[in-house]
Amino acid sequence: SVTNTKLLLNFTNSVFFDSTGKTNARFLSGSGVVRSKTGVKKFGTASAQWTGTGAYLRLNESLEPDLIPLGGGDFTIEFQLRLTDVTSTQVFIDVLQHSVSGGSALQIYISSGFKFYAGSSEITIGTISTNTWYHIALVRNGSTITSYIDGTAGGTESNTTNFKNQRLTLGSNFNGDYYLRGYMDELRITRGKARYTSNFTAPTE
Repeated sequence: SVTNTKLLLNFTNSVFFDSTGKTNARFLSGSGVVRSKTGVKKFGTASAQWTGTGAYLRLNESLEPDLIPLGGGDFTIEFQLRLTDVTSTQVFIDVLQHSVSGGSALQIYISSGFKFYAGSSEITIGTISTNTWYHIALVRNGSTITSYIDGTAGGTESNTTNFKNQRLTLGSNFNGDYYLRGYMDELRITRGKARYTSNFTAPTE
């Protein structure tokens, strides 16, 4: 941007934003491509497509450094997921703890099975296949974190960690090693509420 510049399109930031309208959240993209894909979606008119190596979205912490501190209470993380590859290690959501260099506080990922990690051990969620939409939820209710696939409970873990997270990365771990290959739709993160406390019917709209 210099004198007399009328239009400047860097195409370095994603088109995705916080649809609650409550924040000024912006997501920064990596060297790979994350884009809206109208041909493949669960609901609405499009989903977000990750193309593999280098592709991720990261919350711009300079604008929103404390947008979603999950804290020590209840929370719900849920999204629709459709993968084109289930054999390689892929991280779908990575939450990096405040003041922790290189240490993830919470992850949802595939590595020899579909798993989550909440700071203590790997917990197996279940199994998923390619080219199929799944509703994925990770819920803390009291002192227990429970995973769900399409409304059916999977692995659980006793956990009371205070997640004072700052860095949220979608489609990769924070260090950028394990990239999502597929699509994500309808991501919602809720602090202070366990939306699901037993098996449920996955959203249909």
